[in-house]
Amino acid sequence: MRLFADLAASSDPKIAATLARIAAPRPDVAGLRMDRSLVMGIVSSALFLGSSMLLSNRVPPLLGDYSLPGAAGFLISAFLGLRLVWKIWRNE
Repeated sequence: MRLFADLAASSDPKIAATLARIAAPRPDVAGLRMDRSLVMGIVSSALFLGSSMLLSNRVPPLLGDYSLPGAAGFLISAFLGLRLVWKIWRNE
């Protein structure tokens, strides 16, 4: 912050205004939450698709007729997806 203040004091008004805008805190927290939700949705859906491919191709190790990595991926993607839906419903 001090560097911005020193540069703003020693430069022309346009640069000072730009540096002041850069140094100001950003109030766009809602947009950041939305971005995180979007990323979590994409990760959850990608994990779901990958797990379904593992299960359908019966990738070893197998437990009975089911792929263990595929089943684990399904459980993790279900947890992430339900957590995402819960956060969206809670914040609205």
